[in-house]
Amino acid sequence: MPLRRRRPLLTALVALFVLAGMAVCMLLASQYAQRRALHDESQGVRRQLTLYGQALEQRIDRFRTLPEVLALDAQLRDALTHPLTPAEVDALNRKLEQANGASHSSTLTLINLQGRAIAASNWRDTPNNVGEDYHFRPYVQQALAQGHGRFYGIGLTTGEAGYFLSTAIRGDDGQTLGLVAIKILLTELEREWRQSPDVVLASDAHGVVFLASRDAWRYRLLAPLTPQARQELEATRQYTGQPLTPLGLQVERRVDEGTVLARAQEPPLPGPLLWHTQELAGTGWQLHLLHHADSAIEARRWAAGAAAGLWLALALLVLFVRQRQRLALLRQRSRQELETVLRQHAQELRTAQDGIVQAAREADTGLSRSLQHLPQGVVVIDRDLNLVAWNSRYVELFRFPPELMRVGTPVEALIRHNARRGLLGATPTEDAIQRRLQHLRSGKPHLHESAKSDGTVLEIRGNPLPDGGFVTSYADITSYKNAARELRSLADALELRIAERTRDLDAARREAEAANRYKTRFVAAAVHDLLQPLNAARMFASLLRGHLHDAAGRQVADSIDGALAAQDGILNSLLDISRMESGQLEVHVRDFALGPLLQVMQHNFGIIAASRGLRLCTVGTRYAVRSDEALLRRILQNLVSNAIRYT
Repeated sequence: MPLRRRRPLLTALVALFVLAGMAVCMLLASQYAQRRALHDESQGVRRQLTLYGQALEQRIDRFRTLPEVLALDAQLRDALTHPLTPAEVDALNRKLEQANGASHSSTLTLINLQGRAIAASNWRDTPNNVGEDYHFRPYVQQALAQGHGRFYGIGLTTGEAGYFLSTAIRGDDGQTLGLVAIKILLTELEREWRQSPDVVLASDAHGVVFLASRDAWRYRLLAPLTPQARQELEATRQYTGQPLTPLGLQVERRVDEGTVLARAQEPPLPGPLLWHTQELAGTGWQLHLLHHADSAIEARRWAAGAAAGLWLALALLVLFVRQRQRLALLRQRSRQELETVLRQHAQELRTAQDGIVQAAREADTGLSRSLQHLPQGVVVIDRDLNLVAWNSRYVELFRFPPELMRVGTPVEALIRHNARRGLLGATPTEDAIQRRLQHLRSGKPHLHESAKSDGTVLEIRGNPLPDGGFVTSYADITSYKNAARELRSLADALELRIAERTRDLDAARREAEAANRYKTRFVAAAVHDLLQPLNAARMFASLLRGHLHDAAGRQVADSIDGALAAQDGILNSLLDISRMESGQLEVHVRDFALGPLLQVMQHNFGIIAASRGLRLCTVGTRYAVRSDEALLRRILQNLVSNAIRYT
């Protein structure tokens, strides 16, 4: 009795230990997996945000030199020294319009010392910038005081937001006469951001989101504005007409440097988010990227499940080893008990079968109540091939007359009745009857299908009885046969559709290959046509440097020549790509010394690096490499040029 009481308690303690261990393993594994997944996701988010920042800087750099070039223009400088006639204003407007069309910027504006626009590239629009007062704008004040200015805000005239870059125009005596400003639209950059499933934001020094990949996030506040910041925004009219509403981001915890785990409440975003922030050097701006952390949550769930499975497997293994001795002791007794049960079950089956046959013999109609619940038609005959028992389903399937369905009726009478109705097939009637009777006398089990004239399909299954006689069941499988035919028809139709789709895909592939060949030829022709005016522009730029006598002009000419050279390199790269795709690019692979190539790189890029305050060093070597010298030199030129440009 004490042993029986201790067993439930011991079982409960073991179960409690297993469950507690499983919970601890799941907790530890899930936390580790989530930290690891969040760290990996954070690295990817950081790299992606770096690419977004480089794209933004490159877009601004494309227009940075345009105000500096226009500030050296003699016509613009002269226009700021005296009152202008309507003809002079018209000439200035057209000049700025032409320069703006070549640069594909938004607006170019010439502003005098009082901050009033005297000419603009959008002079044809209504309204336009001509005559507007911009003295309160920071980019005007910065240019007049420091020589250069920059500012992001909503335009007062057009109502479109953009990034303003300005450069002061100085006279021969060095005095500031006015400034020229360019407005850069960044809406195309936002459209590129929308292709990403993540949320990309850019905020200013006050924490105001001014660029966003989703409209609902634009003009949101990352933090409440101070009274000084609010006063500054009102004075500069930076975001005039736009309500600045708080951004509902709830920080849960810090993941690593610059990345936190947060949840977005307003605007709402489902699930946890990885929020990474990166400073944009020289602008006071910050780039933000909100990335869904669903993969980390999924990794946490998988890790918890795996830990639970491993713990349970270990626990079950220990319990299995623990129980082997007990199972060995109980195996013999269980075998004996099983043999006893089998003998009792066999005896019960024989008794039940004898009872069914006896009950059928004693019945008045031969209908056995023990067989009525079966969905199949069942008939039982004795060793003399006389009818013993049946159910109503059997009579319903073959529509036998009542006078035939009596105990003791020879089964031959039933077979002959079916023969007269044509249910035995096309073989001779007597042969078919004798074959069925002979099969019943042999006592062999059988299984086959038979189709009736009305479309009904029967599965006929026969088995001999232990003491002689035969039991035959008839199951209606018409619905299964119909379903099988429909499935075969569906499979045939599906194979036909697959063959048709395969032919369509093959035709589409051929069309795509043809289109790619046309594209390659078009790119080659377009690049060839673009190189001719570009080479002419480089020649004119080199001639222009000889006519300039001041250092600033020569520096601008050098910048123009460098930009044209970079564009020349890009077009040559495109031309090489088109040749490579069409198989026309000739590659000359040979062994050549690496030292002279590095010396050429040092000579070509050393001066450019020195002008940027950098030092380019090469290491002397006598090694030789096997490659295409021209292509390898172009690769190294691109790498060194990018390193100098972005260092």
